[in-house]
Amino acid sequence: MATKNVVADLTKGEKLDGTNYDMWHRKIQYLLNEQEVLETLTNVMMQPENGNTAQHRRDLEAYESWVKKDRCARFTMLSSMHNDLIGEFENYPNAQEMWNQLKIAFAGTSATRLRALTLKFEQYVMDSKHSIAEHLRTMSALIRDLKAAGNNLSDEQQVTAVIRSLPEPTWGQMKLVLTHSENIKTFTDISRHLELEAERMGAHQNTLLVAQSGQRKAFRPKRKGQGRNAKGAGNLGPKEGKIAKRQKGKRAKKDKAKIKCYNCGKKGHFAHSGATKHIARDRVGCVDYKRIPTGTQYVILGNGAQEEVIGVGTYQLKLRLGRTLLLHDVLHAPGVQYHSSFSFIAHNDDISDFVIWHARLGHIGKIG
Repeated sequence: MATKNVVADLTKGEKLDGTNYDMWHRKIQYLLNEQEVLETLTNVMMQPENGNTAQHRRDLEAYESWVKKDRCARFTMLSSMHNDLIGEFENYPNAQEMWNQLKIAFAGTSATRLRALTLKFEQYVMDSKHSIAEHLRTMSALIRDLKAAGNNLSDEQQVTAVIRSLPEPTWGQMKLVLTHSENIKTFTDISRHLELEAERMGAHQNTLLVAQSGQRKAFRPKRKGQGRNAKGAGNLGPKEGKIAKRQKGKRAKKDKAKIKCYNCGKKGHFAHSGATKHIARDRVGCVDYKRIPTGTQYVILGNGAQEEVIGVGTYQLKLRLGRTLLLHDVLHAPGVQYHSSFSFIAHNDDISDFVIWHARLGHIGKIG
């Protein structure tokens, strides 16, 4: 529901019109990542061949999941475009091709666009409705757009442009001080000085308002019935009471002595199946990916080091002769140095789900 609301807000707001691609493509990537469909922009799946093995069934499930996510990504991008652009890009078969064509069409910097950005930056003046913080954010965004377009302004150019953009007469005296100050050399320096000056001006204005309010109250006559002895004056406070705190209960721990071993069926120790798992240190090759809650799953290496698992997905390996192999339930652990494929033992306790990096073990976690 929350993701649908975000999509609705995005479609109501600023849509892609060909001139705002730089900011639009950032917002779209944030949204697709939140929807867990970002992998569709970089990976395409082909429908698996017919088969009746367990691996073929898992591959078919992964392909059907990717098709749904690809459709979601295409819908999100098309919904955030202007109507004239929808007809131009809706015929691309998948999200990756649509994304690449949008980049070709709008990411390039022409001489006309660079000239327009430079002119906008040089003529920009602070809006009277904006605070100094909002004005500085706007100036920072303009500088960033110019840098992305290939015009990397020097520190002196940035400082001069900010001073020029301040309106008269409110900032007239401050502009003179900033111009002759030798301590202001970067955009960060002038931003800090302007924010401090804005705070001083705001505090001074509040002091004037309080003084004026005090003068008006000095000449205000008292109304009849006001005073310490006014009837019912002491009964206006809230009633005192105590709020009972809810006692938090502790989770009951499992008695591992009563758990039967997976391998032999006897009590007193326990073991899991030891199914083969795979680890990836990045998600570039994932065609399907799901984040998992922070701090719930880890990989414990052979040297005792512990690395957190932040997601699980289906990883597409590209083989020779154009063939591909899908690895399912791949653990995404960025802290692991290399991609790995080992046999693990998955061990669950009361707090976290630990994955022990080791060869197939028979009995683990013996009690006593």
